[in-house]
Amino acid sequence: MKRVVVHYDTAPELLEGRRRAQQGNTTLIICSSKKQFLQQLIPFLSVRQPTQAVACKEDTEAEDTHQNQRPHFLLDPTLQLMSISKATKLAFCPTINTLRAHLSSLTILDHTESAPRPSLIIVDLILLHHATSEFSVQGLMRSLAAAVEAAARNKVDLQLCECRDVHDLENPDRGARLWDAQVPLLSGSVRLRDEDAGWSGRLVLVRAIVGRWFEFEKTEEAKGDRVTEDEEMLV
Repeated sequence: MKRVVVHYDTAPELLEGRRRAQQGNTTLIICSSKKQFLQQLIPFLSVRQPTQAVACKEDTEAEDTHQNQRPHFLLDPTLQLMSISKATKLAFCPTINTLRAHLSSLTILDHTESAPRPSLIIVDLILLHHATSEFSVQGLMRSLAAAVEAAARNKVDLQLCECRDVHDLENPDRGARLWDAQVPLLSGSVRLRDEDAGWSGRLVLVRAIVGRWFEFEKTEEAKGDRVTEDEEMLV
């Protein structure tokens, strides 16, 4: 069973990638509320997407506009989309405790031998821990262990993904940047002096923690050299 950190820039890009991949049955766990997740999709749903270019350049501008645009694929009820929707189970876990409880009881009723193997995708697991007392080696490993155990128990592939905020693409606390964040060893660790100061004690890269169980997709592998031997020993 594969355990991979995949790279999708935003939540809409994740769904588009899921549509193109045509994978087997998928359980998609969103580490936020349903309302928050929909807020990441709405800006994209209102934009009409281009189709393939028309062959005749002599067509009028009005014809080009009509033929080169179509509704967002999520609003286009094609047979492919209906098939993907049927094969996808969605769960929202807006808190760490909710996520861990859901993973501990997760049962995926698909044990066929057909390929490709069913998959479990967890979106924004690291973000869920960010700015909480669980944003530490101890807290992250506890949640990651629950995810790995759930995937192994159900014999499915496991993927992690961190998406950027579509409303603030430069937010340093969202998306792939979180893999290079540093966290203290223990949950509940305090910062030195004030909130703007660094953590007390030894710090470890999130990438090193996750890398204990997961492989990073090629787009992220170049950054993996930042993980030191000392950090690997700590986790």
